[in-house]
Formats: sequence, C-alpha cells, structure tokens
Amino acid sequence: TALPPGESAESFTIAKSGTPQGYHLVAPPAGARTTLDARNRGSNLIIDADYVIVRGVELRNAATHGILIKAGHHDIIVEQCHISGWGRYAGPVSYGNTGGDLDSAIYAEKGCGQLTFQRNLIEHPRGAASDWEDGHPVGPQGISLINSTGGNVIRFNDIWSSEDHGFNDGIGGANNFSRAGSPNRDSDIYGNFIRNCWDDAIESEGANMNVRIWGNYLDHFYNGIATACVARGPLYVFRNV
Repeated sequence: TALPPGESAESFTIAKSGTPQGYHLVAPPAGARTTLDARNRGSNLIIDADYVIVRGVELRNAATHGILIKAGHHDIIVEQCHISGWGRYAGPVSYGNTGGDLDSAIYAEKGCGQLTFQRNLIEHPRGAASDWEDGHPVGPQGISLINSTGGNVIRFNDIWSSEDHGFNDGIGGANNFSRAGSPNRDSDIYGNFIRNCWDDAIESEGANMNVRIWGNYLDHFYNGIATACVARGPLYVFRNV
C-alpha cells in the first residue's frame, strides 16, 4: 500500500494482513515522502492486522500514540520512521492528573508479539513526564509493550528529547510484577540510543524469559536498565554504556 505523498491530516488504519510468505508493506510511494500530521487528533497510524511492515513514514502530533498496534496482533515491523510531537500533557498523579501516562510513539496493546522496531527516530513528545519529587513519573514513552507474548526485537532506534520534554521510560510497558510484562520472553533490545528519561531508559520487567539487552547507549535517566522483577528468566544484560 502506497501512502499519499506529501502531508496529510488523516489518520490511517491498516486492517489488511499479509502472510508469512508475503508481508503487507505500507510506505510512501517510490521517490516521495509521506508525513501524517494528526494535528492533535487520535493516533497517526493504527495497525489492526498481522504480517505488516510500516517503513519510512513521518508521524507528527498525535493526540495519544503515534503508532497504535491493536491487541493480539503479531509479526509487525516498524522501521525507518520519524515520530514526534505525540501525546497528551501529563503531570503528577498526586496533583489529580489521570491522563497522558504511557502515551507512546509506538504502543502495542495487550497480547501482541513478534514485533520488530528498528532504525526509527523517536523524539520530542508534546508534553513531559513528571519527576520523582511528586511520586512515580507520569508521562510519555518512546516504545511501550503491554503484556506482550514475546519474540520482539527493538534495535538501532534513537529515542531522545530535551530536558523539559523528558520521557517516563524510553522503552517500557506493563505489567512489571507478572509472568508476562514487557518484552516478556525470547526478545532482544540492542543498539539503541536513549536519553532524557525521568524513570527508566529501558524497562524490561515481568517474565524476562530468555531476554537479552546489550550494546545500548543510555544517558540522562533515573535508572538505566530496570529489571524488577525477573519472574522467570534467564535475563542477560551486558556491554551497555
């Protein structure tokens, strides 16, 4: 599927699945660029299908998530995309704020797996996470997986912002104290550059069964790599800076 060239204010839903032998590729036309600017409405792109590749799209100003992957979907690749300006303004829960937490450049709902996110630039959410002075940080994230089924690869992404638009987590999700979590199992997180996080640069919490985290460069965070708790294991964390 060739997305319309130039800039569009429309949100797009991918509802057609590919197959293991032939993924459904969604990308700009050859030689052109596509910018999806949601202008503070919904998500830029919703994936409600399996065996999908999204490649080379610029996504701006989503009200919540830049890319939303609906529950239970699998075998999805997001690569070479530029995502910025997403999410609601958040703030400490202790101040009565209830919205905006975990608004993400890429957000996968419960039960998604076999996801590959690679070579994306994720920068400058609209709002900012709160800090620990008023309780656990609340606010935007780069990539979030909610009780994934595992088999995920997150590699070679640049996830960064300014000090006053910092993330909650760069890469994270839920549920932490569970036998699933993010990324759950059989997953690799490597070669990412992540900075400006009020909580964790990388949050790998839950089962952590056969999960490997290496070769990441992390800067300006509260906790570099969070692993509470390792409910199943084994978890390997090595050669990160």
